[in-house]
Amino acid sequence: MDTNINSIKEALFIIQKIRDKESQYVSLNKYYIIHAGWNLMNINASMFNLNNIYIKEVKSNTDP
Repeated sequence: MDTNINSIKEALFIIQKIRDKESQYVSLNKYYIIHAGWNLMNINASMFNLNNIYIKEVKSNTDP
């Protein structure tokens, strides 16, 4: 099983970014988990699993 280290690092960075800025303007529904099967689902904190997932940030025009 091949683990994409860059994706894991990116996931951890995004999780930290959410924790740091959630009280300001970051909304969880702007972040999506991309699974191996390319299905999209909204991030749910209780469903986070860093095994074999890819995380992509989706920016909105409300971001500074």
